[in-house]
Amino acid sequence: MASAPIPGFESGERSEGQGSPQSRRLGLNQVYPNEEGDASHIQDIDIVAIHGLDTHSPRAWVAWTRDRDPTSGQVHWLQDEHMLPAVMPQARIFTYDWNANFDRDAATQGLLGHADGLLENLHMRRSKDGSNDRPIIFVASCFGGLLLCRALHRASASHSPYQPILRATVGVAFLGTPFQGSHDGFLTATQLRLNVAAASGGETASELLKYLDKHDDQRRQLDDVVQQFCEMTSSDMFKFPIICFYETHRTDFRMAIRTLSSRDRRGLGEYQTGVLVPEYSACLQGIPRSALDVRHTMLNKFADPKSQAFETVSYHLKGFKEKANVTLQQRALPELTSNFVGRDAELEAIQEKLEVGAVVVLTGMAGIGKSQTARKLCSIFKSKQPGLKVFWLKLDSVESCNSSFRDVARELNISGVEHDPKMDMKPYVAEWLGRREHRGHWLLVLDNAVEEAACEAAAKHMHADNGRVLVTSPSDKLGRLIRKEPPYEVKIGPLSYDAAVSLFRAVTPPDLALDEAGLVGLLDVLHRHPLAIVQAGAYLSDDVDVATYINDMQKDDYKFAEWISHAFVDGDGHELRSLGSTLEKQFDRLSRQAGSPVITLLAQLACLYPQEMPLALLVAPHESRDQFRWTEALRTLRAQSLVGGAGADTLTMQRPVQLVVKNWLRRPGNEMHRGGGFARAANMIAAAFPHGEFGYWAKCEDVYPHAQALLAFWKDDVKADGDADANTRRRFADVLFKMAYYEWRQGRYDLGSDHAKLAYEIQSCQGRDGDDPDALKTKALQGRILHHHGKYYEARDMFKSVIRSLTGIKGDQTLKITEVSWDLAKTLVQLRDLKRAKSLLRDVLEQRKAMLRRTNTREDDDAETLTIRDDLACVLLDLGDAKAAEQMLRHVLERRQIMLAIPGRDSDGETETREEDPATLTTMVHLSEALEERRDYTGAEALLRSALRSYEARLSKQGRSSDPDSLICMNNLGGVLRLQGQDDAAEAMFSRVLKGYDSGVGAVDLERSEQRVSALINYAAVLEARAKTDTLRSPLDEMSRLVASLEDKGRFEDAELLQIRVLEFRLRNLARADPKTAESWEQLYRLSKRYWTKGQRLNAIRLRSKWHFLCLSAIFLQSRAEQASTKKG
Repeated sequence: MASAPIPGFESGERSEGQGSPQSRRLGLNQVYPNEEGDASHIQDIDIVAIHGLDTHSPRAWVAWTRDRDPTSGQVHWLQDEHMLPAVMPQARIFTYDWNANFDRDAATQGLLGHADGLLENLHMRRSKDGSNDRPIIFVASCFGGLLLCRALHRASASHSPYQPILRATVGVAFLGTPFQGSHDGFLTATQLRLNVAAASGGETASELLKYLDKHDDQRRQLDDVVQQFCEMTSSDMFKFPIICFYETHRTDFRMAIRTLSSRDRRGLGEYQTGVLVPEYSACLQGIPRSALDVRHTMLNKFADPKSQAFETVSYHLKGFKEKANVTLQQRALPELTSNFVGRDAELEAIQEKLEVGAVVVLTGMAGIGKSQTARKLCSIFKSKQPGLKVFWLKLDSVESCNSSFRDVARELNISGVEHDPKMDMKPYVAEWLGRREHRGHWLLVLDNAVEEAACEAAAKHMHADNGRVLVTSPSDKLGRLIRKEPPYEVKIGPLSYDAAVSLFRAVTPPDLALDEAGLVGLLDVLHRHPLAIVQAGAYLSDDVDVATYINDMQKDDYKFAEWISHAFVDGDGHELRSLGSTLEKQFDRLSRQAGSPVITLLAQLACLYPQEMPLALLVAPHESRDQFRWTEALRTLRAQSLVGGAGADTLTMQRPVQLVVKNWLRRPGNEMHRGGGFARAANMIAAAFPHGEFGYWAKCEDVYPHAQALLAFWKDDVKADGDADANTRRRFADVLFKMAYYEWRQGRYDLGSDHAKLAYEIQSCQGRDGDDPDALKTKALQGRILHHHGKYYEARDMFKSVIRSLTGIKGDQTLKITEVSWDLAKTLVQLRDLKRAKSLLRDVLEQRKAMLRRTNTREDDDAETLTIRDDLACVLLDLGDAKAAEQMLRHVLERRQIMLAIPGRDSDGETETREEDPATLTTMVHLSEALEERRDYTGAEALLRSALRSYEARLSKQGRSSDPDSLICMNNLGGVLRLQGQDDAAEAMFSRVLKGYDSGVGAVDLERSEQRVSALINYAAVLEARAKTDTLRSPLDEMSRLVASLEDKGRFEDAELLQIRVLEFRLRNLARADPKTAESWEQLYRLSKRYWTKGQRLNAIRLRSKWHFLCLSAIFLQSRAEQASTKKG
């Protein structure tokens, strides 16, 4: 009997150490062409091969020249110039080597960890060499196919940093992947090996083998992986060609346990040979399949370019490449409904106008088919111009607009989109759209343009003359924001009778009894509106008499007009009451289905943003045990055309449908449904909304629109009626808290403050005497938001209130008090109450030490303690004690560098340290300020240059030139250079800082805007010293604009200080009669009047005195200038 190994393990003895992860190079390895070869070699596609269990690369891909003859020589079919490279010479071929051992030296991570490793390795490699847009073909052997399924599904998540990998995938070849488990003989053999390894103390990975077990209790894990992958690939967003190969020869499983005793081998019994992964398991339903006349282990090993197996596999791989452009074009657009009909005249008119560069606006009532028409048009243009870039922006809210621009930036691989989420990506996208080489090569769709603020934000960054712009909106007025001349309007009205009949026939059973006259009458009742036809079709499909339906629609007992919006009225003033009536009848019928959660799900959907609703927000994890009921409920909603699929894991609901659902829930008797839907939605969103820190922003971005929708539902439908119990209110307050935290981190302080305030109001009603822990946590967040918003007095009072409450609570609240006290100290620093800040920081430090003593932790090994000392040192520096500040900062820097040492050796054998650690670099900058204060300019410069090099190294890895912290470092370095008389170098450094800020870096945070002001003043000072009067005008003009902005925000004292600096610069360097100088005089005088009107009389008098003093100074300066001129004459 011919022998063969377990999946992915070649014939022959297993070589000790060769399969050990310590002795091989794990990760992505390029096998063709040679990385050190000809740089001119054209590479237009990537091929990534993934091996199976209990093997590694390259052994998994190497065959003996003569089968079963180890002495005959080896052929690596992915690398050999006569094999795959000969068929696809322009491919770049990788193998992905992962630790697939399960009975010794096994990795601890499961399938998910290995999947993330594949994505991370591939993402880093393609980002490094700028090949993110290059198409990818995957070749997955045996278990490697399950790993690939898990990885690609992970990449399909909205805003996943790895989604470009999925979007670039143009084909997948599965080589004997066990989608439905493996042969019982294989599992018996491998389990024996696993037991022996565990008994001998070896590292094992039994979790991986569970995916191959066909028993019911283990099968769910495998089914979930396969189902998620199939659902993803069925979506137009991610669809790509797939081929499944399967073996026809048997495998000898005894070779899987060759290292065991003969007694253990006999334990296999009847399971000694068999087809390891039979056809039914190796092939996905509905996917092309191909048989290879080999045993399992030879599915991924080929020795002869003329062998049938190699020719078959390489033929399909080459076909993937040849169809790559078509595959990529088809998935570049939002999904087009399968029921799209008609609109030929409209499509022809739109094409004609877009060809000549007009901005075209599609108008019409909600649900009439504007977006679907736009998608169809995009598909037409893509087929006519294969290289056309199509970008889809949603303009139903400012948040959707910003998120859409970030998605476009990701698609264009614009640097910074993943590393600085506060960066406004609109200018960068606009710059790409405006490039000469991109003229005529892009089409921009502005979908659902209903919010004017979002449209104005998008309009500022359109280069409509350089491409094509298509807008869908209820009216054409928003199109005028994009270009001054009127846009070309195409009104999307009712379907033609022929198209309406085609649509009706497509959504109703073929045996529906309805003659031509009856059909025409029905379509007239439905106003030939596509959504109304679809909903009527779903209603009539349940054996409802057509005549009865028409009679019901014509009755006047349905009060649709009482709540209908203008969006549901056509140009002739006809209300689309038939849609609302049909839907409400459907809801009444569904609500009578005993035991079904359909109405519960429907009520949940009413609380969510109707686009891209994640399934995770509909069904909780613990409910998956009763998955059948929920699956059936979702299937019912789909069958009734109430929801559709937007992606692999998301649903979408038409806005008109959601509007009718909300109205139905408001009817008397539906209070339980309304409250239950809100409670479920609040629970789901609270559980799904992650922490608002930077690393979680992508996930926050997914959930945030649904949290906003939940808030709107609360205001409109829940709060007034009191439909929420105490627990639901608490969960809703949790949602508000997470929204506020996320908004705070993003710099949207007004929104964050409003949501935190509402959360506190709800929580304080639940607590006892205002001492509810959640309420105090929210109140502390309010203080942080006020602090970052520049409202320091309000923040101070808020923090003091929290501390008083915490002090009165019994129990150990020391840590919480420490955190809030630390926040209060930072606020006191901004208020220049430095002595109290110093005292408070010392108290915080002592409290932290006491806590560390209780946990037996050395204070010098605690990162938070070092940060407190860093803050304390900065306060000492502000108080003039530069020597003490320097000593403290040197100690902090030394401890940080020791703590961040990485065990191990680099390629040179030296210990590595994290020189790019942000906290360490911040301490270096602070220490340089202490050295500068002590006039050690040389030391300060050396420290800043070292920090700057580390910043630049870190930013280079991220593909960026600057970030807010690096700009602070550069600004300080410029100041030190100027103090040393190096004005030319200082000018260049300040100019670089301002260019960084002009690029959008740090434009949100108050602290960062203050750093920008500092850079402007420094730049102006060095220009003044170098007598560059003409260049000086630009930073002074920008500072004047900032003064006006500070006034508008009510920050009069900051505006005053900045305006005085501007005026002093102008008086010293420009003529008194200069128009800009006069404007500065007027601006300062106007500021004194604003003090007076605000009731700040002392400030007004003080500023007016300052104004008079500057007037006298100006007269003196002018007199001195005239005297100098007279002497010169």
